[in-house]
Amino acid sequence: FFPDVASAAAFAEWLPGQIEQIRAAAESTTRHGKLTDVKCYQAGRQTLVNFGYFTGDAQAVGAIGVSGSANRSRRRTMRQSRC
Repeated sequence: FFPDVASAAAFAEWLPGQIEQIRAAAESTTRHGKLTDVKCYQAGRQTLVNFGYFTGDAQAVGAIGVSGSANRSRRRTMRQSRC
């Protein structure tokens, strides 16, 4: 949760512009998952982030979980630097 709605909205607008940094972090954890897009949906004081991956023939459920985890800590750092 963000401290207010305006902060959540600002983050939702800002994050997609950081896709290259997010892609680098995500793809450093897997050979199978390729990050294709990042979409943000603001809901009040929170922003839900949807990561789109192309996994080819691999199911890559575990790989996507690991890369999502890598980006979770990166998002915290990004969010703190924005606030």
